[in-house]
Amino acid sequence: MIFLDATNAAGARPRSGLVRAASRLRDALGTAAVPVDWRRWDRAVSRSDWFLAAELFSEGERPGITGFVRGRTCRSAAIFYDAIPLKHPHITWPRSVARHPGYLGLLADFDRVFAISAASRDELLGFWKWRGVPNPPPVDVLQLGADFDGGPDFAPRSGAPTGDCLGPSYAPLRGAPAGDCLGPSFAPPRGASAGDCLGSDSAPHCGASPDDCLGPSFAPPRGASAGDYSNALLCVGIIEPRKNQSFLLDVCTELWDSGLKFDLHIAGRVNPHFGAPIAARIRALRRKYRGLRHHAAADDAELSRLFRGARATVFPTIAEGSGLPLLESLWRGVPVVGSDIPPLRENAAGGGCLLVPPGDRAGWAQALRGILTDDALHARLAREAQTRPLPTWADAARTLLEKLGA
Repeated sequence: MIFLDATNAAGARPRSGLVRAASRLRDALGTAAVPVDWRRWDRAVSRSDWFLAAELFSEGERPGITGFVRGRTCRSAAIFYDAIPLKHPHITWPRSVARHPGYLGLLADFDRVFAISAASRDELLGFWKWRGVPNPPPVDVLQLGADFDGGPDFAPRSGAPTGDCLGPSYAPLRGAPAGDCLGPSFAPPRGASAGDCLGSDSAPHCGASPDDCLGPSFAPPRGASAGDYSNALLCVGIIEPRKNQSFLLDVCTELWDSGLKFDLHIAGRVNPHFGAPIAARIRALRRKYRGLRHHAAADDAELSRLFRGARATVFPTIAEGSGLPLLESLWRGVPVVGSDIPPLRENAAGGGCLLVPPGDRAGWAQALRGILTDDALHARLAREAQTRPLPTWADAARTLLEKLGA
């Protein structure tokens, strides 16, 4: 039996990449794994069982996990995402910075670890080497799924089996009421209206205006049909310095000022520690550039619509574990302009992407102008995105089951 730790994914409102990954993996494993909530789980296991940690953790967040893993009452495996809090502590959530050294250290006591990219695997092995870990566990690369979601408007990618397109029909966590297991169609917290733009603290983002928080009823630019976003770029990710939206705004304002007409949709909640100045700049620029939009509370259904209407997606990020939105964009057949960093390079190698060094303003301006104005270039990249092989969450589940012998 595989007991899948899905403590945070059950009711997490922000649809971060980590929450999306844990939720989609749980869906794909289906009846092969039992989702558990660490806070309610009785931890009745046998030595032949597996405990699979698909989320970040610490002793403070999951009391007793250190003793549980080191006690070897069952076999244990974990999914490792990245070492970003150690590499960029000045722009990472303080809680993550404090948790990460202990988290990476405890991973060495697991029986198996699955890294979400070769780059993140190398970071973990490098950390263990630096710490002098004598007998680290094997670390395999687990490719994240590109298939986006299973919402009502979701159509399988051309050539993809319908079984790879799994929705949010997962079972409640053992011991948790059904209301704790919220999928992409979740309702706002009690007392909140459907139009509320809720952040990680279930409160409106500071300073966000109603126009900045466009929900599922988002309409295309005036004069465009619902399916016509031929001049739209989409950037998906939490608003924070690591995702580098400020740099993207610099490049786009230069292009707008040169006379190039296009829309830029930025979808992501605001990091309460580091995102406020970027969000304020977006609001200020909107007064001059009407093609700029911020979707601060986009759920999966809204993201699906934004992906479907984008000419290209843009990811100027400076650090990632894998770059899940890049994969999800390719699954939708939407070309990508992204940062030339190792994790994105791994996923871009099959085609459909233009990669530019992060911070190369002239290079990014040239790439964005090209994707917006060169129809032949866009058609080639879109064709590559639509036809290239891509991993699915079903593939990820099969890899896990094979490696765990389950």
